[in-house]
Parts: sequence; structure tokens; C-alpha cells
Amino acid sequence: MSLKNAIESIHAEYEARILAAVRAASAADILDAFNAPALSVSKAPAAAKPVKRIAKHAPKPAAAKSAKPAKAAKQAKPAKAGGKRFRRPSGEVNAVADKVAVVVKEAGEGGLAISDIALKLAVNKTELLRPIQLAVGDGFIKKVGDRRSAKYVYNKPATA
Repeated sequence: MSLKNAIESIHAEYEARILAAVRAASAADILDAFNAPALSVSKAPAAAKPVKRIAKHAPKPAAAKSAKPAKAAKQAKPAKAGGKRFRRPSGEVNAVADKVAVVVKEAGEGGLAISDIALKLAVNKTELLRPIQLAVGDGFIKKVGDRRSAKYVYNKPATA
């Protein structure tokens, strides 16, 4: 008999004895033999534990970031009071439109860009959008050109 055949026969006998012992034992004996906790029989399945969700774009811990030198932080613009947009009264907008017409009239035939008007009136360029629109609509000034090349010239009133 070869070594291989001897090992196979011992293995088969060992396997048969283990299966016979397991079949004869109760479930509690098997659990005790392997130090496993006893199973509890309940009528309702146990409630699943809540799963903690992780955001897809969660901030990385500081240690995980690369060792690049930090850039200077940009200064945040101050928040507007109340967080709402401020609407100017119509009288104030009309007064600015009149000032725009006077400044454009003084500039002469060449006209002025909106940035030049803002400099002369010492206001922000975005605050002039509505007054210029009113002055153009009322016929005091006219727009020549488009977009960045736009200039505003005085519109001479037609004499009757």
C-alpha cells in the first residue's frame, strides 16, 4: 500500500467519524463545542441598524491634504445689510439719470463710456445701468455702439 492510499483511507475514516458525531449531537452541543453564542428564536426579525451615510464630497481631513504652501485667503466682501437687495427710490434714480445727461452733454460730440460716466459722478458702474437706461428711454442721450465699445452721446432735442 502506498503512502497516498494510506492517507486517503485515514482521511475517509476521520471524516466519517466526525459526520457521525455531528449528526448525533444537538445544536446546543455543537455551539458549545465551538464557543459560539446560542441562537435566540424570536417571532419578529431584528430591526436593522441605521446606516451612517457619508457625503460624496465630504471634506478631507487636514492630514490627507498635500504639503503645498497655503495661499493667502481672499478677503470676503462685506455682506449687505439684511441680506436683501436694496432698491433705490424712483426719484433718486431719476435724479441720477438727469446728472448722467448733464455729464454726457458736457463731454461733447465724442460721448462717454459708462466707466467714464461712473468716474465723473464718483459712483459704481453697476449703479448707473438703470439711470442710463432711463435717460436713453427718455431721449436725453443715445447709445452709439454695442457692449464694451458702447458710448453715450447727448441727443440734441429737435427744434420746432
